[in-house]
Amino acid sequence: MKNLFVFSACLSLFAALSTPARGDESREETEKIVVTATRAGVPAEQLGASVRVVTAEEIERGGKRDVAEILSSVTGLEAPRTGSRGATTSLFVRGGQGDHNLVMINGVQVNQAGGGFDFGQLSAENIERIEIVKGAHSSLYGSDAAASVINIITKKGEDALGISASAALGYRSEKSLVQEYSSSVAGGAENYGYFLSYGRIDDGGALETNNRYRNDNFTANLGLAPAENLELSLFSVYRSSNFGVPTGGAGDRFDAVADPDSGRKEKAAVVGSDVKFLPTEWWENFLRFGYSRLDADNYDGPEPEGDMPFPLKTLDRRLSLEYGSTFLAKTDSVSSSTTAGVEYERESHRSGSLDRSRKNYAFYAQEHLGLFGRLFVTPGVRFDKNDSFGNRWSPSASAALKIDETGTRFRAGFGKGIKEANFSENFDSSFSTPNPDLRPEETLNREIGADQRLFDGAARLGVTLFHNRHKNIIAYSFEPFPNGTNFENISETRARGVEVELALRPGGGVVLDVGYTYLDAEVTDDGGLGSAAFAKGEKLVRIPPHSFSAAANYSRNGLNLNVSGNYVGRRDDVNWSGFPGVRVENGSFFTVDLAASWEISRSPRRLRLFTRVENLFDGDYERVFGFSSPGLVWVSGISAGIRPAM
Repeated sequence: MKNLFVFSACLSLFAALSTPARGDESREETEKIVVTATRAGVPAEQLGASVRVVTAEEIERGGKRDVAEILSSVTGLEAPRTGSRGATTSLFVRGGQGDHNLVMINGVQVNQAGGGFDFGQLSAENIERIEIVKGAHSSLYGSDAAASVINIITKKGEDALGISASAALGYRSEKSLVQEYSSSVAGGAENYGYFLSYGRIDDGGALETNNRYRNDNFTANLGLAPAENLELSLFSVYRSSNFGVPTGGAGDRFDAVADPDSGRKEKAAVVGSDVKFLPTEWWENFLRFGYSRLDADNYDGPEPEGDMPFPLKTLDRRLSLEYGSTFLAKTDSVSSSTTAGVEYERESHRSGSLDRSRKNYAFYAQEHLGLFGRLFVTPGVRFDKNDSFGNRWSPSASAALKIDETGTRFRAGFGKGIKEANFSENFDSSFSTPNPDLRPEETLNREIGADQRLFDGAARLGVTLFHNRHKNIIAYSFEPFPNGTNFENISETRARGVEVELALRPGGGVVLDVGYTYLDAEVTDDGGLGSAAFAKGEKLVRIPPHSFSAAANYSRNGLNLNVSGNYVGRRDDVNWSGFPGVRVENGSFFTVDLAASWEISRSPRRLRLFTRVENLFDGDYERVFGFSSPGLVWVSGISAGIRPAM
């Protein structure tokens, strides 16, 4: 395979550029503080859960502009997209479904009711870091945290005033243009900080007709510290997007006539406010308000001739209020961080004649206990009282053990996750009979793993084995069930596998990261309703048994070079060009991306040239069967900024 050979040659070149590591100078940063896994800042090496933090520096090095592409490079995550940039993008984590991931921006949940979330609309220009916690974590976050928790944390301002702007222009092999722009203003002082940004994407798309994608993104962050023990923060993110959809549900490979006037418009907003108060050094309190809103308009005009206009507008809103308290204690041999909190949430959905809402009240508690600086145990539990599914307990526990100072670490954990029904399943009566008594879908997650530092900390090897069981999955039947509804909790799936990660920091500005996932995920009970997409004994669709990613980066004296490869193995899918659909096998693919940048000048004025090439070998593949994935695209640009010396 030509592209694999060239990719291997690039990795060899990066290895040749490295120089022997010198002590701690080349060691990977292991003391990353993770908030999402415990709601309190804890070093990553003390966590038994599988955690991955993607930093702004990594995002800039790799050159990727879309969050979905960034997540696809994380071991154990797969983000299939129905076509070109801006198309609907799901996220599958360790055999969980696309609505089993709780997604937050700065700690405020942005999922639609029932767990749905489209990752295809998120851009990365405003991101400080992304915290990814794999596995079921409803013990802290309740519904939707059945396969993972994704917390996208936006940039904040500090120090002196800084202004930056960038502009890029690209060209697709499909003969369309790509334009990307961004600008930001940030600054602050000892007791305040601010960050304002705007980003725009205008992509002509990969198809000839009606495939343009436009996205405007505004971010505002304000932080205040009126006293040493008091912090206030307020943020807002607003997005407006429009994506042309010229194909039907089967994809462009089967639609003979393109639709020139159909698409999806979205306006999304999320607002959050945090108050953190520390009466003493051992007692921390926080109060969080959150509001998210998604206005979606799926439109279709009268063309082509005979097409019937079909507008569908939906409005999803979520309001949340949370109070939490953390108690800290520490001696020479024991450390303790005890967190407890209460949460109120109100979800609402409007679509056609459906206009409903539901409330949720919750209490959670978690302990993070450290013994002798080597053993760390983290049990937790949450109780939810929901208008729709009633009362539910969600427990979890994890542990991490550091064997010695050489960097040997073992970890293990289990957790229960839940995912509530969406509003259509609970309340809609337009095309089906809903079931207001549906139970939440459940995930039982177990995992064990080990990490080992090698070569004086210049390398780290991690291996994780996991086994997940998903039960009470909501199934739909054309013929009503005995209870008279079209929805019932009758299906189950099972997923088990292994993840292997290798991080190398050999020195000389070289960084190498490799990840491999083996995943065996199948349907164990279809409730007697076997279909092409979901049948007992069959593999879960769009989830590859084998996937692999690797990235190499060289950075020195203002020059940055990055090459990354992503392999997705053969996997089952469904051909929806006829009715009923037919199960098919979607072929494997391996893509290679390149990115490079050169800082002509740095402080106080920064001038940077950058370029990236996606799908370097212009491979022809389908991430989702029936939908053509974009070919080669080359984007280049310039960014400039100024930050006066302090």
